[in-house]
Amino acid sequence: MNLEERDKVYNFLNLIADKRRIDIIYLIMKKRLCVQDIAEIINETVANTSYHLQQLKKGNIVKAEKEGKEVFYSLSDKHVYEILENVLEHISHK
Repeated sequence: MNLEERDKVYNFLNLIADKRRIDIIYLIMKKRLCVQDIAEIINETVANTSYHLQQLKKGNIVKAEKEGKEVFYSLSDKHVYEILENVLEHISHK
């Protein structure tokens, strides 16, 4: 791994190393949701949820699709979910 790759790995892991962002990733992995629904499910404000979604969008982890006045978010790369599942498997392994 070269330094550029290391920095990309670091930035990616830093981006998803947040409890709310992990919650969001798991939610939108299964179905598209709007920010209001996500905020309600994770018991967070719409403003804070929107911030996390924008950060995940900048990192190409989520995508946004506008339908009328609503914006629906979904996972743009299923590998992110697989990474989280692998981490869960690793920490559960004894």
